[in-house]
Amino acid sequence: MTRNCLHSAMLANCTASGGCATSFPANVGFAATFDRELMQQMAIVIGEETRAGYNLKFLDNSINGLGLTCWGPVLNMNRDPRWGRNAEAGSECPFLTAAVGTAWTRGLQEGRGEETRFTQIAVTLKHFDANSLEGQSAGDAGLTRHTVDVNVSKYLLRDYYWPAFRAAIKDAGAKGVMCS
Repeated sequence: MTRNCLHSAMLANCTASGGCATSFPANVGFAATFDRELMQQMAIVIGEETRAGYNLKFLDNSINGLGLTCWGPVLNMNRDPRWGRNAEAGSECPFLTAAVGTAWTRGLQEGRGEETRFTQIAVTLKHFDANSLEGQSAGDAGLTRHTVDVNVSKYLLRDYYWPAFRAAIKDAGAKGVMCS
């Protein structure tokens, strides 16, 4: 089982001394800073807290998942403000979303980079590919992400939807990809 690591280690338990997992802004909030170093630092904290929670056996009774695999970052493009999951994704810009994905992946997986032989957290990028329909589309009763047949041009795939995934995989070594 995995956990979402979109803005927090998602640990329901706290330490005996009262220390709890840090909660950062949602992806769209930290992408708005345009600060890749800050994004990576936030991801490092989440990775360390997830690893620490795992080591301390903070299993949350499976409320938030367990293990060292994280679902995230979300690299879907925020192309439609009506999409119900825009807060999870980075931006509407392929370059900025690629920067978010790379910084987040490096931070979660590499941590502070003190020991590069080990992966701190295995990242699963989401949601490959061209996923931006959630729930019911306005005016189209019955149209959901499970029933829609999307035809996306090769140009849009290559130049708009894939750059963030390409960067997080090639440049940051993401360990997994979740299909949409």
